[in-house]
Amino acid sequence: MTRALSLATLTVALAGCGEGNGIGPDRRGLDQAEVVELVETIMEAGFEVTPEPRPEVTVRCPLGGWATATSTLTTRGDPQEPSGVSLSTVLRHEACAAGIFTLNGAPGLTFMLDLDATTLPALQVTGTVTGSVRWRTTDGRDGTCALDLDLAVQEISPQAIGDPPPPPGAILSGRACSEDITLSVL
Repeated sequence: MTRALSLATLTVALAGCGEGNGIGPDRRGLDQAEVVELVETIMEAGFEVTPEPRPEVTVRCPLGGWATATSTLTTRGDPQEPSGVSLSTVLRHEACAAGIFTLNGAPGLTFMLDLDATTLPALQVTGTVTGSVRWRTTDGRDGTCALDLDLAVQEISPQAIGDPPPPPGAILSGRACSEDITLSVL
């Protein structure tokens, strides 16, 4: 009897382990492919908003709702010839519908991009995406996804006159919704 109770307790404890990341035994959470799709959706909304030169901008999401970005741009070094630039953007979703997801802030996401000009003529760009977002899928599943991702952009180097520039590329890697992910972006 005691052994059966211990096995039942272990089974219940293990079944509950997946609930925090949205992936429990009922599969109501996101699988890894959906986590990747969620991050891609967030990144698309983030990059649509962040290039704006204004400190705050709100855009309409593809299927309704809004995404608001509040940004701060900081230069380092001599203002005439800065040694680097940092961009910090806080992104908040408000019933932002895109693809299979509707996103809401929880409290939101912070994008940090850093451009290092000390390596001229090449430029080094790095960044992070941190925070959390509440999500709901079109089939009624919902949860909260925490992100802790690093962004590494390939070094941007000058080209010989007439040579086509290489395609931009970046790797986004880290944890999203308690899953390890690595994505090519840009």
